[in-house]
Amino acid sequence: MTSRTAVFATLAMAAALACAPSAGADDYQVTFSQGRTDDDGALRRADVVASLTPDADGRLRLNRIGAETGLYHHWAQFILQFEASDQRGRLLSVVYEPHGVWRLEDWDGGPVQARYSVLLQHDRFPNEPGDDELAAATPFGVMWTGRALFIEGAPSDDVDVAFFAPEDWRVTSPWRSMDSDALRFQPTNTDDLLDAAFFAGMHLERVVELNGVTAHIATGPDMTAEADLFSDVLQLYAAEYAELFDAPIAQPPVIIALPGSFWGGGVIGRSISMTLAGELNDAFAPMARHVVAHEAFHLWNVAWRIEPDARAALEWFLEGGAEYFTVRTGARLETVSEEELYEHITRHLAAYEDARVSATIAEAGRTKLENQASYDLVYSGGFAAALALDLRIRRESEGAYALDDVLRYVHGRYAGDGADSLDLAGLAQATEETTGLDLAAFFDAYIEGGDAIPALEELASVGLCARAASASDIDACDDLTPVQSAARASWIGAPDEH
Repeated sequence: MTSRTAVFATLAMAAALACAPSAGADDYQVTFSQGRTDDDGALRRADVVASLTPDADGRLRLNRIGAETGLYHHWAQFILQFEASDQRGRLLSVVYEPHGVWRLEDWDGGPVQARYSVLLQHDRFPNEPGDDELAAATPFGVMWTGRALFIEGAPSDDVDVAFFAPEDWRVTSPWRSMDSDALRFQPTNTDDLLDAAFFAGMHLERVVELNGVTAHIATGPDMTAEADLFSDVLQLYAAEYAELFDAPIAQPPVIIALPGSFWGGGVIGRSISMTLAGELNDAFAPMARHVVAHEAFHLWNVAWRIEPDARAALEWFLEGGAEYFTVRTGARLETVSEEELYEHITRHLAAYEDARVSATIAEAGRTKLENQASYDLVYSGGFAAALALDLRIRRESEGAYALDDVLRYVHGRYAGDGADSLDLAGLAQATEETTGLDLAAFFDAYIEGGDAIPALEELASVGLCARAASASDIDACDDLTPVQSAARASWIGAPDEH
């Protein structure tokens, strides 16, 4: 490793000399190397030289969503060193302001050159979000999210990122490539830089065309079967979701899937990052397919404009709703069997029933990362709420409308820059405006209140029944009526057109 580290140090010095501050542009040069002797050969250190313009108060920061980590210094916990100089090369006085903020005390305007190093130890330290949504190292490369690596200043629409990596490495990212070696990229803006994930290393990369949008899939070099599965799932489900939302994927996504000790995933902007535990066999393939399909759904609702203070009360719809539509879409595509459909419903209703006494569904969004009950209320309670709301809309409108219509309305009104801001009251209002039904009592009782969601009652309308008093065993009802059969065909069949 000695010669490789020396080469990287030379490259880092060259990057620093090349990265002179230029007005209006943010420029990052990233060099990978081994950070500690116990890193097992993984290149867990990133040396960054950045040309940035501080915000109006002379601050640079590395703390986007850092409050959820449980780390006192947030992502700055892993910063090894930091310094900054002005356009004249004058070293600036730096005052650290927790958490993850550096104030340049004698800055007098204009861009600065920041130099810092980050040790990739995020996957060795208990924090939320975990290494599926932050950073992780493998023997064949490293995964980073922008928010854990790149210090930001004032927002910019002119951003450039260059990587200095071993000769046999490639970089897979959602950003536009600026050179033939795919080591220099141009994110759309600061948000696109920070709300993204990339993988740098000797990984397997797969390119998938999705109705004119190019998606990149990065997996471990031995994960050919997984890459094939992810490619098939992404193509299949993305087409259904595009019809469901009545909108294509706005920008090219990237999927990063690595072996890990648990099953998990997250969406960071238009990047999907996953960890997969176990080999891809008959037992694990349905789980892997479900994780990809669930996270792919977020490529649409992640574009919704939601004020931070309103987000917690909507987590049930963002996550539980994604879970519900993932399962229902799978049933329509027949990638989820009838038996698996019943298992998904049974599992979520049982988890919701166990967690319901702890908080309301709207409240659980604030503490979903702190305890299992809140997590279950968001995901399984959200699933139950979306299921019951969808079936109630279908039943009360006699099949004229569904939750699908509400989803399209919300996406059309609240997605993208400059859109209105969605909150829980806005979702309830959108439901009424779309369907013509007054469902305020549903939101009051089951989302903001603690009443038990009448999911079993609504399931009966599509011919599904519980074999016990609780939701312990969902199955097809005996002797379906013509009305139930028709409702079930509409619910599970081809997506409705309204």
